[in-house]
Amino acid sequence: MKANPDHIEAHLRLIANEAARKYGGQLELNAVVPDGDWTTKRFACSEAGIMDGKKWAVRQTNDGKGVFASKNPRKPGWRGAFGKDRDVEIAFNIAADLDSAESAAIIRKNDLPLPYHWVVVTGTTPNTRGHIYYELDEPMRNMDSVGLTTSDAPALVKRGRRKK
Repeated sequence: MKANPDHIEAHLRLIANEAARKYGGQLELNAVVPDGDWTTKRFACSEAGIMDGKKWAVRQTNDGKGVFASKNPRKPGWRGAFGKDRDVEIAFNIAADLDSAESAAIIRKNDLPLPYHWVVVTGTTPNTRGHIYYELDEPMRNMDSVGLTTSDAPALVKRGRRKK
């Protein structure tokens, strides 16, 4: 797969823009090779960090790695890999990973109980996969609530249907 620098930059901007202006924190990017080995890099939630993260993600993707971005900024100074809710500085988004063929079909039909703000296509083989993002009206620091909500989101997508 060839990287699309414009899409990568747009994705990083959606995650980091408000954080860059107000709260700081870090963007976490992970590059995974098919055998499961990975590399983690962190970038400041700033204009320079977004551009450096974009360059890194493009290079990793063009080298055949799958690149994953944190859905919310990590705490300043955090040095882990594949961060968890407790590692988030502040949440601006709630996201659901919808990787099954059934979930992808629901996204394409726009048949969700709650309209999402944006979607990122995360792959196309063996089926189209994506993450849907709901932008919060107010930033949130109660990560226990974020975890409960994101774990319920895929079930809500399968159960519920938005009224037309």
